[in-house]
Amino acid sequence: MRKDIAVVFFLFLFIITACGDNVSKKRISSYKEGELIVKFKSSREEVVRTSIHNRIGGKVIEKLNDKGLMRIGLPDRMSVIEAVRIFNQEPDVEYAEPNYKVKITAIPDDYYFEDLWAFNNHGQLVNGVSGTNDADIDAVEAWDIIKNSDVTVAVIDTGVDSNHPDIRLNLVEGYDFIDNDKDPDDLNGHGTHVAGIIGAIGNNNIGVTGVCWNIKIMPIKVLDENGEGYISDIIKAIEFAKSKNVLIINMSFSGTDYSKAFYDEIKAHPEMLFVVAAGNSSANIDSEPEYPAGFDLNNIISVAASDQNDQLASFSNYGTSSVDVAAPGVNILSTIPSFITGIAYDGSYKLVYIAFGLEVVKGFDTRKELLQKALVFLNVSKSDKILVVDDDGGLNLEGYYKQMLDVLGFNYDVFTVDINSNGPDSNLMIDYKCVIWFTGNTYQNTLTLVDQSNIQAFLNNGGRLFLAGQDIGYDIGESDFYKNVLHAIYVTDDANGSFFTGLDFMSGVRVDVNYLQMDNADYTRFVDAIKPNGSIPIFYISYDDAYQFLMGTSMSAPIVSGIAGLLWSYYDYFSVDQVKGTILLTADGKFSLQGKLLTGGRVNLFKAITSLVAPSGLTVNLESSNEAEIRWIDNSSAEDGFNIERKESNGRYKVIASVGAGRTDYIDSSISKGRSYTYRVRAFNSVGYSRYSNEVSINIPGKSGGGGGGGCSIAEGRDIYGNSFDILNILVFLIPVLYIFVYKKFLRGSRAN
Repeated sequence: MRKDIAVVFFLFLFIITACGDNVSKKRISSYKEGELIVKFKSSREEVVRTSIHNRIGGKVIEKLNDKGLMRIGLPDRMSVIEAVRIFNQEPDVEYAEPNYKVKITAIPDDYYFEDLWAFNNHGQLVNGVSGTNDADIDAVEAWDIIKNSDVTVAVIDTGVDSNHPDIRLNLVEGYDFIDNDKDPDDLNGHGTHVAGIIGAIGNNNIGVTGVCWNIKIMPIKVLDENGEGYISDIIKAIEFAKSKNVLIINMSFSGTDYSKAFYDEIKAHPEMLFVVAAGNSSANIDSEPEYPAGFDLNNIISVAASDQNDQLASFSNYGTSSVDVAAPGVNILSTIPSFITGIAYDGSYKLVYIAFGLEVVKGFDTRKELLQKALVFLNVSKSDKILVVDDDGGLNLEGYYKQMLDVLGFNYDVFTVDINSNGPDSNLMIDYKCVIWFTGNTYQNTLTLVDQSNIQAFLNNGGRLFLAGQDIGYDIGESDFYKNVLHAIYVTDDANGSFFTGLDFMSGVRVDVNYLQMDNADYTRFVDAIKPNGSIPIFYISYDDAYQFLMGTSMSAPIVSGIAGLLWSYYDYFSVDQVKGTILLTADGKFSLQGKLLTGGRVNLFKAITSLVAPSGLTVNLESSNEAEIRWIDNSSAEDGFNIERKESNGRYKVIASVGAGRTDYIDSSISKGRSYTYRVRAFNSVGYSRYSNEVSINIPGKSGGGGGGGCSIAEGRDIYGNSFDILNILVFLIPVLYIFVYKKFLRGSRAN
């Protein structure tokens, strides 16, 4: 039954999408009050202009061209909408329209904005892949309306880098349930990436921007540096978020085991919206469930990943019952932590360890300065003997070290290690004041157990060590040697940095390892991220470079969380059901997603934000003693119609008529002489209602003759040409009524088990 209902829902959304193209791109109208732009028919321009202006009291402000186009000033108390109607009824006026306001599009100046195809896709090449024009969430259009949110989104993940300049001002206090402290630092990078998608600061001339340029992000750490955690911590995290009145929770993780405790925890908080990743197993999770996406709960939005061409991503999970909607999730650029890439230890012995090598550093002078400062720290003089251990797996990288030592005037010998063999033993090394050992691009047997023992013995006998290599942590990062001899903690592989900034005695050294601009140096792509362990940091990834492309439904979910944040700020009276319902209702239906997701669509921020914008510019004109013409501006992009409400004197408002989507006028034929009426209008759809338009009151002259009842009859409505409603108007009204019945009777109930 549930799949049948999902099909009904999809078909209805398809009908709305197919029939609603004419209104899907509407913008909120803004124009200059008190004037119009009028195009007169040129043959009688002067005579007609004078006649019209004398009759209504308008005046020519300026002539805009020599083809009869004028800017016309209006008399006091005449609305722009009323003036448009009057001028357009004149036979010698070609057209009249408001003097619309235009403004620059809200495109931020963030450095990498062109790479953010999810927000503005014009087919550009991103991370080596070209896209399809407009296969995006229409963020730029939406940002013209709202770009900031006062809502708090909790990111339950691996933590967030609180020092990242592109997100730190949007962070609020969170908690670390891994270390049980108030510093949810991110040793993995996943949580920082998710946070940046939701709310990297927009228009700050650095990095990227999030869906929300400014929003409150609460980092709650439940996953460790390996991206793993437990249900118990997730439940505590939800309770923490609830205690802080959080409305939206982003959970970009999944598991295959059903947890009743996890299910019950989400169900217990119907006032919170949980945006969750569908998972990356390429599976139909209707039959092969993953959680929390597979939980059958009303307050969950389960999000699949779409690519730059509006196709379902190859890795994305799907399911017409379990997965609600898609959002961009391929080649998503966002913030990552600025990981440490070098440390130094100054205790019972001295060592310098960098998670890259001299061979990858661009620039002769930089290589020389780095090695010179390291040797000064190690107290190595030019009279001391140095042993260079060439352990690069058969590459020829020793030249970069030999060249620098020659230029600096140091004495050295070279020991070449055969592939997958042990290096020099401690008896040989002890004859040298300092050992420079580099492992190059090797990622296995970087330092064998024998090597580790010999190095430890060398250090314990007063030796000094300069160690360099990109994958030493990846290879032996869990060993006691790595933690207690090198005094380093391995965080993660591939820190994704190309520029490293020096600290402490390396201050002033800026390292460029950008392999696209190397000067015959080798290059490193997989720099280890490390943490000091009783040592000091000497290099960290420049924050200018702390960005990375990632893909996954983990990247799709925060896009929807950001949309929910903006939506809840714009429609602050919405419930959880209405926020979720609006996101699903306004998704762009895509053939590639049909039969795979509940909505068959990809989210659209602009349509969501403009779905139920209140009508504006309401005017009421008395046509006769028993007819009043009501007109308004339609600002909504996803309305099913409008309710016209009326009250008498100090009475209560009653709905007197409903008209279909796109209508902007109604004739009230049920007014009576001697009475006063006040009108207002609001849009509606299957999700809810807009705010009300402005109110307008009229007094009907003459003596009251009784009657004047309200009533609601579509047949009484007439358009501005006096035509009565036809069958299409009636169908437009009945379709949303049918949808409301199906949704409330079957679909919503089916997700509330």
